[in-house]
Amino acid sequence: MKQALFTSILLLCCIRTDASGQSGTDSLKTYQYVSLSGIFGGQVHNNNFLYNSGFAWQASFGFRVNRSLQIGLGVGQQMLKTERFVPLYFETIGFLRDQVNTPFIRMQAGYSIGWNTGIADVDDYSYRGGIFFDAGLGRRIPAGRGLSLFLGFSYRHQFAMMEYTIYNSRSFRQVLNFDMLIFSLGLQYARSE
Repeated sequence: MKQALFTSILLLCCIRTDASGQSGTDSLKTYQYVSLSGIFGGQVHNNNFLYNSGFAWQASFGFRVNRSLQIGLGVGQQMLKTERFVPLYFETIGFLRDQVNTPFIRMQAGYSIGWNTGIADVDDYSYRGGIFFDAGLGRRIPAGRGLSLFLGFSYRHQFAMMEYTIYNSRSFRQVLNFDMLIFSLGLQYARSE
């Protein structure tokens, strides 16, 4: 596992951007991205949908593989009514045209650390996060030298796990599913190194 992670990081560091078709003429390009989002959705629980909205922020760092593809790693926080998640994720961003003002498609996948602020500190209760994925689209709009504004809309699914014991004898485990629509406003700074 550690060797695969090291190899992946090494591969990312060795990727060169070649816009002119001549190898070795351009330097590796990086980007930093931050966003604020509104979350509309909720939790599927016992065949019922419980509305649970909130806010989120994300920050990522990555590399521009070519003019149409960026890959990166990120972290964020999702703040729902009583649930909190801190996702660590891998993302890919594909641009549909070779222009600064262009539509994009974004995919994110990772694992979220989770906790519930609405439950008192009880010994026989635990709440934790799980795998999450996000798929969406939007538009990149130029906002200055190296800066771009990202307007996005996506679907996000978040898994979580709740375990508790009743009367100190019977333990229960429940998988939780959160289905969310995300509206985001982001800012990306891309630069050459």
